[in-house]
Amino acid sequence: WEIGLSPRTGKVTGLLKRLTTGAGEEIHASLSSGGSLTFTNWETRTDVWSLPYDLDHASPKGALERITQSPAYREYPSLSTNGRYVAFASKQSGGPRNIWIRDLVAGKESSASSSSFLETYPVINSSGTRIAFSVYEKDNRVVYVSAPGGTPEKLCEGCLRATDWSSDEKTVLMFGG
Repeated sequence: WEIGLSPRTGKVTGLLKRLTTGAGEEIHASLSSGGSLTFTNWETRTDVWSLPYDLDHASPKGALERITQSPAYREYPSLSTNGRYVAFASKQSGGPRNIWIRDLVAGKESSASSSSFLETYPVINSSGTRIAFSVYEKDNRVVYVSAPGGTPEKLCEGCLRATDWSSDEKTVLMFGG
């Protein structure tokens, strides 16, 4: 965008005029005295990636692989111990971030929970059958637990987020606040 400034008074003159019509975030503009404009067109894409790793030898066992492909925003992946499922927060449904799960063997992705509230910080259990996650409900943090495709159950009000499951999958470790 541009708008005139009076060199004498420093006050705004005229109306705002749009200079670009790009779909990205156009930032860091610089204008030369000759009238040339440069700027950065910043586009962000977040995906979930996988890297097979040998923990005994501290080295990769295979190639880095992108496991999500669409341009939707994704964050906070949580991998099941058996390596078959990954849960993550995503805006791919068009609303606020909700919790999704991807079956890495079948290659299928589905909504694990969706609401009008912001859902984040998923933690999947060892077998991939339950996911604990944080929800911002009316200025309050609540932790829910849900089976993929199931109805979420409120686990804790006022807790910030779940951080891990016990090995027997009966207990969730919480980070309070």
